[in-house]
Amino acid sequence: MRAAAVLLGFEALGYVLSRLLPWPVPDTVLGMVLLAVALNRGWIPLSWVQAGADFLLRWLALFFVPLVVAGIPVLTALGGRAAAFVAVVAVSTAAGLFTAGWVVAGGRENVAPNRTARDAEEPLGGAGR
Repeated sequence: MRAAAVLLGFEALGYVLSRLLPWPVPDTVLGMVLLAVALNRGWIPLSWVQAGADFLLRWLALFFVPLVVAGIPVLTALGGRAAAFVAVVAVSTAAGLFTAGWVVAGGRENVAPNRTARDAEEPLGGAGR
């Protein structure tokens, strides 16, 4: 429950900031950046959000089903350019996955010093929760 409250709190904070600042940045992106900063600085313990983040990651693929179904009519509307569109989506997805993997692989060392003594006994996946 605490994980959901923290995640939604940072999303709400991002919403408020997106309305106050003149930047064209989505509120959810601002909220996640603020959450990453708070975790990196040790302002909130990783254990507060680990269970909620693990749950969301476990079901992440399911969240994309409506997006894919909604995109099917778009491909037919593109006509002859559908192949180019699919290629751009595939390349950008691969680039995003590569970047995320690179950040996670390099970021493990940055997260570890901010973990509490209790968190250090468990792997980053939080299997004990």
